[in-house]
Amino acid sequence: MVAKPYCTVLIVLCFVCHCTTDVAFDGFCSSPPHFGNGMREGSQCTVTYDFKSTAASEAVQLCARAAPYVIKKATFGERTTCIYENSNITCRTTETAIGNRCFVIEGYGDYSNFSMQCGWVFVQPHVIENEFEREWISGESQKQRAFVIKRKN
Repeated sequence: MVAKPYCTVLIVLCFVCHCTTDVAFDGFCSSPPHFGNGMREGSQCTVTYDFKSTAASEAVQLCARAAPYVIKKATFGERTTCIYENSNITCRTTETAIGNRCFVIEGYGDYSNFSMQCGWVFVQPHVIENEFEREWISGESQKQRAFVIKRKN
C-alpha cells in the first residue's frame, strides 16, 4: 500500500513596491486589537494595552504579537505602551499586504508538484503558523525577489 503524499496549497508571492498612504494603519490605530487604546501622531501610532509587562523584552514581544507594524518603542509596566511606525505602503487590489511589503500571487499548486510548475527547487516552504509571522515574510522578501509559503491546514 502506497501512502498518499501530504498535500497543501502553496502560494508564490512576488515583491512589488509602491508607496502611498496606508489606510489599514489608520484603522489599526483607531481600533487596536486586544482592547488597546490608540492615538495617531503623524506617521506613528501609540497604543496602550492593559497588560502588565515586567521587562523591556516582554513589552517588545507583546507589541510584536499585537501588530505587524514596525515597533519604534515599547514601554513596560502596569500598562504596556507600544509605538508603531507606519510603513506608508498600500497595496493595489491585485496585491496582498504582508507586513510593510506588497506581494502579487503568482500561482497556486500542490506541494508535491509545485517545484516542477515553476522550475524552481525548494527545500522546505515556510509554514505560516499564525498571523504574526507576516513580519518574518516581509523581512525575507528583502533577500529574495520571490519565494514560496504554504498555509497550515
